[in-house]
Amino acid sequence: MAPKGTDGPQPPPQPPTGPTAGPAAPPPKRTGLSSAWWLAIGLLVAAVVFFLTVDTTPTILRSEFYDLLDAGQVKKVTFVGKQRVEGEVRDPQAESAKALKLTAGKFVTNLPPTSR
Repeated sequence: MAPKGTDGPQPPPQPPTGPTAGPAAPPPKRTGLSSAWWLAIGLLVAAVVFFLTVDTTPTILRSEFYDLLDAGQVKKVTFVGKQRVEGEVRDPQAESAKALKLTAGKFVTNLPPTSR
Protein backbone atom coordinates (compact mmCIF):
# COMPACT_ATOMS: atom_id res chain seq x y z
CA MET A 1 0.00 0.00 0.00
CA ALA A 2 1.17 3.45 -0.80
CA PRO A 3 1.60 6.00 1.93
CA LYS A 4 -1.23 8.47 2.35
CA GLY A 5 -1.06 11.66 0.21
CA THR A 6 1.28 10.18 -2.43
CA ASP A 7 -1.44 9.53 -5.01
CA GLY A 8 -0.79 12.91 -6.63
CA PRO A 9 -2.77 16.13 -6.61
CA GLN A 10 -6.41 15.81 -5.74
CA PRO A 11 -9.11 17.92 -7.53
CA PRO A 12 -10.78 20.57 -5.39
CA PRO A 13 -14.08 19.54 -3.87
CA GLN A 14 -17.13 20.53 -5.94
CA PRO A 15 -20.05 22.41 -4.37
CA PRO A 16 -23.21 20.35 -4.08
CA THR A 17 -25.67 20.66 -6.97
CA GLY A 18 -29.25 19.71 -7.47
CA PRO A 19 -31.86 19.45 -4.74
CA THR A 20 -29.25 19.19 -2.00
CA ALA A 21 -27.87 22.70 -2.81
CA GLY A 22 -30.41 24.40 -0.52
CA PRO A 23 -32.96 27.11 -1.22
CA ALA A 24 -32.12 29.68 -3.89
CA ALA A 25 -31.30 33.13 -2.62
CA PRO A 26 -34.09 35.67 -3.28
CA PRO A 27 -33.37 38.19 -6.02
CA PRO A 28 -31.99 41.49 -4.74
CA LYS A 29 -34.66 44.03 -3.92
CA ARG A 30 -34.79 47.10 -6.16
CA THR A 31 -34.47 50.36 -4.38
CA GLY A 32 -35.35 53.74 -5.86
CA LEU A 33 -37.24 54.51 -9.04
CA SER A 34 -36.75 52.81 -12.36
CA SER A 35 -35.54 54.67 -15.45
CA ALA A 36 -39.05 54.88 -16.85
CA TRP A 37 -40.29 56.71 -13.76
CA TRP A 38 -37.37 59.15 -13.89
CA LEU A 39 -38.15 59.83 -17.55
CA ALA A 40 -41.83 60.43 -16.76
CA ILE A 41 -40.95 62.79 -13.91
CA GLY A 42 -38.50 64.67 -16.14
CA LEU A 43 -41.09 65.10 -18.89
CA LEU A 44 -43.66 66.31 -16.37
CA VAL A 45 -41.26 68.91 -14.98
CA ALA A 46 -40.37 70.07 -18.50
CA ALA A 47 -44.07 70.43 -19.39
CA VAL A 48 -44.79 72.47 -16.26
CA VAL A 49 -41.84 74.78 -16.92
CA PHE A 50 -42.90 75.20 -20.54
CA PHE A 51 -46.50 76.10 -19.71
CA LEU A 52 -45.49 78.49 -16.96
CA THR A 53 -43.09 80.39 -19.19
CA VAL A 54 -45.12 80.57 -22.41
CA ASP A 55 -46.84 83.93 -22.74
CA THR A 56 -50.24 83.50 -24.38
CA THR A 57 -51.27 87.15 -24.07
CA PRO A 58 -51.96 88.48 -27.57
CA THR A 59 -49.76 91.30 -28.90
CA ILE A 60 -51.66 94.11 -30.59
CA LEU A 61 -50.35 96.92 -32.76
CA ARG A 62 -49.64 100.27 -31.22
CA SER A 63 -52.39 101.84 -33.38
CA GLU A 64 -54.87 99.25 -32.05
CA PHE A 65 -53.82 100.16 -28.51
CA TYR A 66 -54.50 103.84 -29.26
CA ASP A 67 -57.91 102.88 -30.74
CA LEU A 68 -58.76 101.06 -27.48
CA LEU A 69 -57.70 104.17 -25.53
CA ASP A 70 -59.86 106.43 -27.72
CA ALA A 71 -62.84 104.08 -27.23
CA GLY A 72 -62.39 104.18 -23.44
CA GLN A 73 -61.88 100.41 -23.35
CA VAL A 74 -58.56 100.34 -21.49
CA LYS A 75 -59.07 99.44 -17.84
CA LYS A 76 -55.47 99.01 -16.71
CA VAL A 77 -51.96 99.37 -18.14
CA THR A 78 -48.59 98.39 -16.77
CA PHE A 79 -45.41 99.74 -18.30
CA VAL A 80 -42.70 97.10 -18.51
CA GLY A 81 -39.51 98.99 -19.12
CA LYS A 82 -39.70 101.87 -21.60
CA GLN A 83 -41.02 100.02 -24.62
CA ARG A 84 -43.60 97.45 -23.52
CA VAL A 85 -47.13 97.93 -22.21
CA GLU A 86 -49.27 95.17 -20.72
CA GLY A 87 -52.93 96.07 -20.49
CA GLU A 88 -56.44 94.96 -19.76
CA VAL A 89 -59.68 96.04 -21.41
CA ARG A 90 -62.79 97.03 -19.51
CA ASP A 91 -65.11 94.66 -21.35
CA PRO A 92 -63.73 91.69 -23.29
CA GLN A 93 -67.17 91.31 -24.91
CA ALA A 94 -67.10 94.81 -26.44
CA GLU A 95 -66.82 94.93 -30.22
CA SER A 96 -63.40 96.59 -30.15
CA ALA A 97 -62.01 93.82 -27.91
CA LYS A 98 -63.71 91.07 -29.91
CA ALA A 99 -62.28 92.44 -33.16
CA LEU A 100 -58.78 92.09 -31.67
CA LYS A 101 -59.60 88.61 -30.27
CA LEU A 102 -58.90 89.67 -26.69
CA THR A 103 -61.04 86.90 -25.23
CA ALA A 104 -59.26 87.02 -21.85
CA GLY A 105 -59.31 90.82 -21.90
CA LYS A 106 -55.52 91.17 -21.71
CA PHE A 107 -53.07 92.43 -24.30
CA VAL A 108 -49.47 93.47 -24.85
CA THR A 109 -48.13 96.17 -27.14
CA ASN A 110 -44.77 97.70 -27.89
CA LEU A 111 -44.11 101.42 -27.74
CA PRO A 112 -41.70 103.28 -30.01
CA PRO A 113 -38.12 103.58 -28.81
CA THR A 114 -37.38 106.68 -26.77
CA SER A 115 -34.36 108.88 -27.26
CA ARG A 116 -33.49 108.91 -23.54
